[in-house]
Amino acid sequence: MLIGPATREGITVRHVGSSLPSMPHIEMTVQMLRSFGATISEPVAGTYEWKISAGGLVGQDLTIEPDLSNAAPFLLLQWSAVEVSRLKIGRTRQLNLAINYERY
Repeated sequence: MLIGPATREGITVRHVGSSLPSMPHIEMTVQMLRSFGATISEPVAGTYEWKISAGGLVGQDLTIEPDLSNAAPFLLLQWSAVEVSRLKIGRTRQLNLAINYERY
């Protein structure tokens, strides 16, 4: 999907397996591509096929939300325990989270 807008003729992405690994992730990808100007068709009911049209994407300034799950391993290289409290997730949700690891 990500390469579609950069192609000369666009692409069709079709899932042919028994089930999608993560429809929410696909929907998020489609939403983000559209926010950058991509043209992506809605899949026909009962199918998993998207047509991504050729065309450039429009750059924009974004605020990227923190991703603790990707940051934690790097933090743990330095410390044996990491605690995060009142982590803000998105614009409306907050989460109290503590992660404790011990060094071996």
